[in-house]
Amino acid sequence: MQCPKPNVVKIGKTFTNLLTTTALVSMELTRALGPAYGQVIADPGAPIANRPSIGVSAAGNVPSINITTPSSGVSLNRYQQFNVDPSGVILNNTASDSVSSLGSVSGNSNLSVSGPAQTIVNVVPEAQGTHSRLNGPVAVSGTQADVIIVNPTGIECQGCRFENAGTTTLSTGTATVTGSEVNLDVSQGTLLIGRDGVSADGDLSLAARHVYIDGAVTADGELLVSGGAHGLNAHTKEVTPRPASGAPTSAYAIDASEFGAMSGSAIRLIGNEVGLGVRALGDIQSASSIVINSMGGVQTGSVDAETVNISADGAVRLFDNVTAAGEVRISGQDVIVNPGAEINTTGDVAVTASGGVEVHGEIRGLNTVIEAGDWFLNDGFVFGAESVDITAETTLENVRLVEATFEVDYQSWIDDYYDAYLELAASDGLEGY
Repeated sequence: MQCPKPNVVKIGKTFTNLLTTTALVSMELTRALGPAYGQVIADPGAPIANRPSIGVSAAGNVPSINITTPSSGVSLNRYQQFNVDPSGVILNNTASDSVSSLGSVSGNSNLSVSGPAQTIVNVVPEAQGTHSRLNGPVAVSGTQADVIIVNPTGIECQGCRFENAGTTTLSTGTATVTGSEVNLDVSQGTLLIGRDGVSADGDLSLAARHVYIDGAVTADGELLVSGGAHGLNAHTKEVTPRPASGAPTSAYAIDASEFGAMSGSAIRLIGNEVGLGVRALGDIQSASSIVINSMGGVQTGSVDAETVNISADGAVRLFDNVTAAGEVRISGQDVIVNPGAEINTTGDVAVTASGGVEVHGEIRGLNTVIEAGDWFLNDGFVFGAESVDITAETTLENVRLVEATFEVDYQSWIDDYYDAYLELAASDGLEGY
């Protein structure tokens, strides 16, 4: 049985296609919205209990929303339109006069008896048929609260920022409020983060059937990006895949360009729909953990964290470095480390594939374990500071360097392609071959 040809993918065409797709998505949202006037309009057909009153700040230049009276800590607000221009929007969450970074506001009489909300839910129902355009800051004035903005028709964020919010959630799902819990059912819609990006001073969750990221996504707390058909508990951040209805409009549940860098105290990227991939070509950085999970394939640029865990039902393709201080675990149908890419950690490395593993770049770990259900091909470099253990069920082809301080262990049921030159720096020699 012959080993397949190296499965190397060039990134240039991929990135160009993404830019074209992102531009088209932005054009569709622009046509749907028309000019962005930063208007926030309450839904006149909503029940009084869910209809906020909208005024302006004391200076008269920033829209101020007197949120509705909360029930079990949740203020549910329905809108005909929810757009934010560069001057921003204030969510008034106190019965007293208050000052935010966007200006001062008078007390919200809706909260005089109930007190402030713990969660502020802002919903534009699908029936309104208008996307939300967020082009500036949203600040909670008064007591900090979680902020949820929901619009099944679509959301575009160009330089949006969220202040004094514990957790900010942007979603194209439908919201169900039960007591203090808010659950989102995501079955449609596009969430676009434009070149000017999005930032939050707390946790940040982005949830849509298709999430496009073409600008920096920055969370001072945890970052969750969830694509495909799924359910999301906005408080616990528990994600549950759901059966899809209707054809997807993209091959990706999450699609981030090289400009789509992401940072957070911990990061999760989750593709919840069978066959839809996760493509994240921008730099992803976290001081603790990065988890990427997809029911399709995964493509990554630079990934840097304490620990990294990447798993996919399809192929995992690394186009840039995966850097960690702790454990790195990567699994998929196939795992391809492309030329110039490197897995580098002072912890252990575990690479598992039901199909093949191809190393055209480098893998460096403490104890490096590679398990392939079919073939293993190395024309790069594999290193273990203590040990290297490589298993391939059918074909093991090593044409470059495998090195370990103590032990190198090869196992292959069919050995058609063990050739070229192999340099071992293992004091205990070559075992199991």
